[in-house]
Amino acid sequence: MRKPELSILVVLACFQVPVHAQTGAAPDVQRVMALAKMYFRDCAELPMDVAVTTVVTDARGKLKRRSQAAARLLFRGYNQEGGRFSLSASSGWTNPRAMRESMSGDLAVFFVAMGLVPRKEGEPHFEIQQPARPGEPFLVNVKAGECSAFKLLDRFVFPQKPCISTQFRLAGDPAGDLVFQHFSFEVVNLPAAARIADFGDVQVLGYHCEGDF
Repeated sequence: MRKPELSILVVLACFQVPVHAQTGAAPDVQRVMALAKMYFRDCAELPMDVAVTTVVTDARGKLKRRSQAAARLLFRGYNQEGGRFSLSASSGWTNPRAMRESMSGDLAVFFVAMGLVPRKEGEPHFEIQQPARPGEPFLVNVKAGECSAFKLLDRFVFPQKPCISTQFRLAGDPAGDLVFQHFSFEVVNLPAAARIADFGDVQVLGYHCEGDF
């Protein structure tokens, strides 16, 4: 069986403190990195209640399973020098599947920001694109780094070592404040074989994730 694409939609519950930038001017690298650091900080201050809706369809689009549940996520900090973070999640002993199925989106919201906050010895690998028209968002494109072979985590539908190409939208207001608006990413080291719940052994052709702040 061939599963053409894994798609994950995430709605983020993190609070954001705007970063001031000159109105009409593209934010520089340091301002974008500062915004990403505040994103990590603000996500760590409060636990997040995650509403999980899982929809499983086969290659023909036929619905195989649909479920709704809730999980709670607690972010335990980001180590910039090591480029790592830790978190815990729970969904109650009666519904552990909800916690496992929430983790694809939970992990995505942290891995995308890591591309904007490199390790201390590293350099940022992103470019800032001016809006095509006045009033449209700035685009921040993060290129994928070196990739190892694609492999999913043992219990979650998420790559062990994500190799992703990411785009952020940064919205501005008349006062010149900037906030994250949207992100999307694609896993670039595909196709690859994998084993996925509800499908078994498959060939993963694409992995796409996006979220709104």
